[in-house]
Amino acid sequence: MPCRDLRTKHWRFNAMKPIGWLRWLAAGLCCCVSVCDPAPTLEQEAPFVIQVDAQVSEGELRPVWSYFGYDEANYTYRENGKKLLGELRQLSPTPVYVRVHNLLTSGDGSASLKWGSTNAYAEDAAGKPVYDWKIVDCIFDVFRQKGVRPLVEVGFMPEALSIHPQPYRHDFPKGSVFTGWTYPPRDYAKWEELVYQFTRHLRERYGEAEVRSWLWEVWNEPDIDYWRGSREEFFKLYDYAAEGILRAAPEPKSAVRTLLALPDGMPRNFFVPFWSTAREGAMKRRGRRDRR
Repeated sequence: MPCRDLRTKHWRFNAMKPIGWLRWLAAGLCCCVSVCDPAPTLEQEAPFVIQVDAQVSEGELRPVWSYFGYDEANYTYRENGKKLLGELRQLSPTPVYVRVHNLLTSGDGSASLKWGSTNAYAEDAAGKPVYDWKIVDCIFDVFRQKGVRPLVEVGFMPEALSIHPQPYRHDFPKGSVFTGWTYPPRDYAKWEELVYQFTRHLRERYGEAEVRSWLWEVWNEPDIDYWRGSREEFFKLYDYAAEGILRAAPEPKSAVRTLLALPDGMPRNFFVPFWSTAREGAMKRRGRRDRR
C-alpha cells in the first residue's frame, strides 16, 4: 500500500479553513514578539562565571547548524514534503538533520496542522504489545531517499500506554493541543521495550553504520505542556528510553535536550537537576550492562 494511503476510517481529518491559518499565524507572530523580548539585564541575575583554559584543546567542536523540524511527520512522504526535503538538502553544503514530532503517536497517519501519527504501538485484548512500523518506514525511507539525516525524537506517548489517554487526538485550533499523548506511561517497562523495538527496527532496516550517523533525543520541550507529568516522572521516562535505545544501538549520538528558552529560569530549574539525574542513570545503566 502506498504511504500516502495509510489512513483508516477510524480517524477523520478536517482541514483548517483559511481564516484559521491566518488567525494562528498572527498569534504566533505575537508570541514571538513576547518571547523574543530582550533578556534580563546582568543586574537582575546573579553572576555566571565561565573559565576557559585557551592552552588546552578538548577536540573539534561539531555543532549541528543545518537542522530543521516540524510537527507533522506524515507530511514527510507527501509529494510537497519530499520536494521540500530534497531542496533543503541541495541548499546545504553539510548534512541536513531533520527532526519530526509524533514518531510514536497513535493514529492512522492522517495529517493536519500540529499533528502527526504512526500507530507504531497498540495492545491486543490480552494487553500484549502490537508493533506496526509501516508509517515509520514511510517517513524514514524518504529521509534516506532525499539524503537527509534523522534527528530521531523519541515521542510521543502512544494512546495504549498513556495514563490519561482520553481525549487523545487534539482538536486544534479549537481545543487543547496537549492531550493524551503528553502524559507519562502507565507501564515504564513497556515504554522501554517500545523504544528498544523501535530502535532495533531502524537499525535492522537501515544498517548499524547508518543509524550511528543519526542524532537521538527523548521528547520535546518537557519543561512546558509537551509533558504533563512531573519533572521527576520525565527523568524516569528519559532513563527508561535511554536504556531502550542503548540496548538496540550501543553507541548512539545524543542530541541536546530541547527545552523552551524562557526568561523566567524554568529551563535552568529543569535542566540542572535533569543532568544530575541523567548522569546517575547512565552510571546505573553502565553497571547493568557490565554485569550481563
